[in-house]
Amino acid sequence: MILILLIAQPYSKAVMVVEAISVPMIVSNSLGMAVFAFIISNQVREQETAERREKERRQ
Repeated sequence: MILILLIAQPYSKAVMVVEAISVPMIVSNSLGMAVFAFIISNQVREQETAERREKERRQ
């Protein structure tokens, strides 16, 4: 968004563009981070489960 403000001319239209895209951009970035965190959490949990199963299989 800062890049838009720095490059776009005229400045008043650049501000309108940034105002229009700021909320959807923040929401989509937040959702993306949540999905990424879920994937990482799921991967860690799956790895722990696999290690536990392997340990039980060896006994």
